[in-house]
Amino acid sequence: MKYSFIILLLIYLGIVMSRFAPSTQTSIPTSPLAGIVPHHLLVSDIIQGFFSTLQPHRFDNIVVIGPNHAELGPTTIAKNPDFDDQAISSLKPYIDTTFPQTRLTTYLLKHSVSLAECARLAKEIKSLGGETLVIASIDFSHYLNVEQALQNDRLTLSKIKSREYASILTMNSDYLDSPGALVTLLQYIDLQGEATMDILSYDNSGLRANAYAPTTSYYSIIFYGQN
Repeated sequence: MKYSFIILLLIYLGIVMSRFAPSTQTSIPTSPLAGIVPHHLLVSDIIQGFFSTLQPHRFDNIVVIGPNHAELGPTTIAKNPDFDDQAISSLKPYIDTTFPQTRLTTYLLKHSVSLAECARLAKEIKSLGGETLVIASIDFSHYLNVEQALQNDRLTLSKIKSREYASILTMNSDYLDSPGALVTLLQYIDLQGEATMDILSYDNSGLRANAYAPTTSYYSIIFYGQN
């Protein structure tokens, strides 16, 4: 029984991972609008790959949106917060190295952020003008085994594609750690017009260690505009 389950799980993983195969692109031919990248340094190779893909491009502004893990501060959205959070601190060295001359603005969102607040933030970011790259610093499903995580991650990806904003905002850590950051990112992209999504990487900590242990999963995605 145990071996049958393992065989089925391996088949399942093979099917899913073939759909999540990393992009073979080494650079993006059109202007990147936004991206999703993990902040868990276990997958620093994925983070490095994300920024290496963006490196040929130049931006006037980079905006990072992520979860306020500790729910600190009096407001739902903290702009350029004076407290530390790994959603920002994990990415900052990569940004400083890859884009040392680019202006960086950061936002941390509490889990209670509303759809209307996300929409206002997306418009605020759009008003920056110039060449702006928006990054959602997000780790996806948490504390599940690999099989459960893959199922949840596929569901989240489908909601990203279909822009189910209200549904995404109801998701908990079984799916991702910052629904608000994801919704704001998608709303910002939609304000820019038509965009194409390129999945650079998908991974799960259990695939690197123990598939039966509580895991965290990761997407690296870039959205780029149409010339």
